[in-house]
Amino acid sequence: MEFELEGQGFTALNGGPVFKLNEAVSFQIHCETQQEIDFYWEKLSQGGAKEAQQCGWLKDKFGASWQVVPAILPELLADSNRSTSRKDDEGAARNEEARYRKAQAGARRMKQRLMHDPLEAMSTSMDRRRFLRTGAGLITGAPLLTGLALGDTGKNPDEGVTAPEDLMKEHGVLNRCLLLYEESLRRLERKEEIPPDAFHHTADLIRLFVEEYHERNEETYIFPEFRRAGKLRDLVETLQRQHRAGRRLTSEILRLSRPDPYRSPQNRRRISRLCRQFIRMYRPHEAREDTVLFPALRTLLSPSHVERLGERMEEEEHKVLGEEGFERTVEKVATLEKKLGIYVLEQFTPRV
Repeated sequence: MEFELEGQGFTALNGGPVFKLNEAVSFQIHCETQQEIDFYWEKLSQGGAKEAQQCGWLKDKFGASWQVVPAILPELLADSNRSTSRKDDEGAARNEEARYRKAQAGARRMKQRLMHDPLEAMSTSMDRRRFLRTGAGLITGAPLLTGLALGDTGKNPDEGVTAPEDLMKEHGVLNRCLLLYEESLRRLERKEEIPPDAFHHTADLIRLFVEEYHERNEETYIFPEFRRAGKLRDLVETLQRQHRAGRRLTSEILRLSRPDPYRSPQNRRRISRLCRQFIRMYRPHEAREDTVLFPALRTLLSPSHVERLGERMEEEEHKVLGEEGFERTVEKVATLEKKLGIYVLEQFTPRV
């Protein structure tokens, strides 16, 4: 019989039970988006052997083999020899589990990139290097492509593809902390019951995530680039001063929100003033960074330089916050929101 697929003609012979289809011949489908991967995988795998569905391979109900893969995969594999040639024999057994987790995270990041901007994913080498460095073993052995094709629904989303985008995303955590302060202040100033933990836990999150991680990254990797280039110097100096001021405010809030000092009405009034000052400073602070400083970084540096910054900042995240530190921080913020009754987004919708 003769048939055509995507403009390519084929002639097939009915070989009966003697000549069976096998993996010696397979059809490749290069998909540009996650939606394409899901579509072809679901349709082609219906009625096929379940045991054949692994690492991007599947068999359809007729026994024909297919490879449903991201279009970016050949580019990823192009550097595999160079990227996998570095071997570290010391502590290999101890690091195996950590390497596997990082590789799985790499798979999730790749999925997100393919979903949101496949062309950007194909043109950026940062994730290619990181993916091969942390997950080369998965390319040949573990179900990396299966995770992509089956639409991995892991709870940890992509952490951002460039340094500026990561920093903007982290501002979302800061904003939610400001909302926690605002709700706690509302109750305090209305003489409603509000425990000191509402302030103390929020300030603790700000101290670790915002000040020790996010702002340190800005001061170590972002601000120096503008100083060297002689660009936006006044803005950078103001931002740096506000970082220092914010740390002083946080230290004082942490001190006064301990159980004993919090019992004093005078200290509670001081906490209110400190939190108001913190909120008033950081709202314009983060807005100016998001709309002026971070966008300017792309015009100041080459794409490869921006990529290297992103890699260094991700390493800092693991050092300061641990694996999947951003996701765990968001979970902590959500827990505090639920305790204060401000987690459900719908409650903020005005009734007009």
